[in-house]
Amino acid sequence: MSQVFFNTLGEPGLKYKMASLMNERERLERSLEQAVRLQAPIQRLPSELLASIFTIGVLGTEEEDTLMLSNVVLVCRYWADVAMNTPVLWSRIVVSNHVSLDKARLRLSRSKSVPLYVDINFSPQMDGRGGTTETIIHGMDILYPAIWRWKSFHLSVPTRAQVHAALSRCKEKAPLLQVLQVRVFNSMQDDHYSPPPLPLFEGHFPRLEVCSFNSFNFGWGLSMVRGMRWKSSRCGTCPTSTQRRARCTSTSRTSTNASPRT
Repeated sequence: MSQVFFNTLGEPGLKYKMASLMNERERLERSLEQAVRLQAPIQRLPSELLASIFTIGVLGTEEEDTLMLSNVVLVCRYWADVAMNTPVLWSRIVVSNHVSLDKARLRLSRSKSVPLYVDINFSPQMDGRGGTTETIIHGMDILYPAIWRWKSFHLSVPTRAQVHAALSRCKEKAPLLQVLQVRVFNSMQDDHYSPPPLPLFEGHFPRLEVCSFNSFNFGWGLSMVRGMRWKSSRCGTCPTSTQRRARCTSTSRTSTNASPRT
């Protein structure tokens, strides 16, 4: 074997030797880079502190920085492990035209038992492609077992029928719910779904502070709005001002605020 190697130590043998040396050099450089990285202070931070930094970076603004979260889990295995085991990083769950149900299911699993911020948002421009109602229903089927963890629920969909399809699955108590916002984009439709199929959240949402219904008559009776302080209320479908104040808000920017009820 040695004889063969020496006999071919010309150009082919020299290229083979150089390639071997280059591979060894690259291996040593990677090892050196890893050793240098391990000396960096950020790599020596306790996982709890690193998780806090991630949380501030990803959730420190009103809108979640999903790009930062994606980059964090790609830096190294340690960072990925810390991020995966920090449930609050996965507490904002979106179902929309651009976010798949698989991602919602994954976030729900990784969020463990922390409070959730749920946003179901489908633009009317995409509704013409079909399948929106089915996706909304499937999304609610994934999320409703965790209603007890919902801290906020934003529902923005093209039609009132889709609102009813979603809210009809809100059958469980919502002890943590503080914000409930419902918006119908196609506000010129007739509402043929006024009779409520069931009490929303079994009538149990003791921490509700902000309630907004946009172009939608929720029709769940006075118990839902008892004790709320209304900023404004205008609706063309309710015949009297008393009913308008008690039953619905239906303008482009109408909201209600309520003190937490005990």
